[in-house]
Amino acid sequence: MKKIQKLIRDYHNVSSGCKISNKVIPENEYCIYNNKIYKYYKIKDEDTNPTCEQQFTTGVNVEIFKGSILANTVDNAKGEGNQMYYCKNGECSIVSGYKNVAGSYILCDYAKCTDSTGSKIGQVNGSSIKVAGGSSLAIEDDKYYLISGDHKFPGAETLDSFLVEVNSNYVVQFKGEGYYLISSSNEMLITDPKESTDSNDSDEDNKLYYCNSSKICKLLESNEIGNGFYINSGVNNDLKYRKSIINCNNGNCVIANEESILFQSPTSNKCSEEQIGKLVRITNTSGTFQEYKMCVKKGSAPEEIKKTDDSSKFFVITLSKGSSFGSISVTEDDKSLIIEEKKDYIKQYNGEGYILLGSNGEILSSLGNANGSLYECKNSGDDGVKCESVTTPK
Repeated sequence: MKKIQKLIRDYHNVSSGCKISNKVIPENEYCIYNNKIYKYYKIKDEDTNPTCEQQFTTGVNVEIFKGSILANTVDNAKGEGNQMYYCKNGECSIVSGYKNVAGSYILCDYAKCTDSTGSKIGQVNGSSIKVAGGSSLAIEDDKYYLISGDHKFPGAETLDSFLVEVNSNYVVQFKGEGYYLISSSNEMLITDPKESTDSNDSDEDNKLYYCNSSKICKLLESNEIGNGFYINSGVNNDLKYRKSIINCNNGNCVIANEESILFQSPTSNKCSEEQIGKLVRITNTSGTFQEYKMCVKKGSAPEEIKKTDDSSKFFVITLSKGSSFGSISVTEDDKSLIIEEKKDYIKQYNGEGYILLGSNGEILSSLGNANGSLYECKNSGDDGVKCESVTTPK
């Protein structure tokens, strides 16, 4: 452990190779700098001098290191001070969990790597892992399992509930932040609705998770899920606001599809009365999309729903016959909803009673010097809380 920690602190990438001061690391060994792993080696057999080149730059790679040496045998992988690294598109961090080395799963916490065996929740035995509820599930590609309760997952013993990311070669604690939709087959749902609608076939079995920066992932119960749209954090960051978004109604969640999304050309920039409450994606002839927007007011352009902070913004939309917000539709009388928007979601506000809504999008406890509108909000059953304007105080 001390050796690899020294590499993390001291070695860096320069044109003449991986070195500390004037001492170059040994050929065919690795160094770590700024969360990137480099190898000092001859890229081609005919090369005269070794080169310091970044490794694990594409996709996900999970590797065990014994000091500055890549451990690719069972004997090398096991030992005090050995550590496991998770690299995604070149960015690497130390993780705990399990790694398949030459057909055997090795357990790594943050201080050592050892043989893996056991029958408790969070332990790998053979080619399966015991998960929440006590069932054993296969270790296979692109799966996400919930670990909770009295578990023995390495390096996470103090956590009550979290997801693990599973591949045929590794099982590691999933590190995410935001909302994630997991199917009944334990796959993360991120597909663009223009590419596939498979994720909408079994909405009652999809599970919505909220993960925070403390590494805790919580499975949300139906009464904890609001009616509306959740930003899908499973999508790559530079696409998350324009690829797929999660639509939830009465605790059931799917990837929002054409029932709640308008696909429009760039020239269609005004919202009609029937379009209020709909998400809008502007398309072009090449088939690419801009970020999701939402129709809020008749005759106005769709508004962005991409917030950058965690504060709440509230506004009112009025649904008329034929319009809808997510799965909330209107068949008879107009229906007004208070919508709450944060960086992670845009959903129906379910506060009941008299609600004083400020002109700057905040809920007021009293007017003071502010301007606001007063609404009376009542639970209307499956469609949540319906609000009616009472007066507009001055």
